[in-house]
Amino acid sequence: MTAEYDQAEAMQSNAIAQTLYSVAGKFGRARYQELDDAAAESVPYAVLFLRWEVGFQDEWRTAAPWSPWEQKERILRGFIKAGPLGWEEALTDLVMAAVNREHWCEDRWYAALARRLDSPELRNLLADAAASTDPLVRLRAGYVSAVLDDQGMPVTVASWRRWLAAPGG
Repeated sequence: MTAEYDQAEAMQSNAIAQTLYSVAGKFGRARYQELDDAAAESVPYAVLFLRWEVGFQDEWRTAAPWSPWEQKERILRGFIKAGPLGWEEALTDLVMAAVNREHWCEDRWYAALARRLDSPELRNLLADAAASTDPLVRLRAGYVSAVLDDQGMPVTVASWRRWLAAPGG
């Protein structure tokens, strides 16, 4: 029975290793160390993983045998550490998707990523979002803009709440 279990476990590991989840995860794990060749090659897959959530959230949520939000956090924190690595436009689109929708788990990391992407284009997109008819979009755009303006501001749930409570927040 032990041999059968080991074989089944090996087959499962092999199957998972061939998924987008696993390939993108190589980049997410790199945030703990220097970006090696395998992690660098996985950058497009990490972006695709984040785009997958935006376009197909239900499928994205149920496709993996473990939490996709932990993977999302790792990937976003990897980009925060390493920078956009040539994927500025795609990552800017993802930041703006997070600003323009209801809050999803681990979306707060997009505000920190915005610091690595700071550009006149991003600031213009945030200004447009700040003029939205949706009050929550206006708030999220305002918070991300505040994060860009105050590089010392931590990006946490507590800083979001402090910003909301402050005059003008």
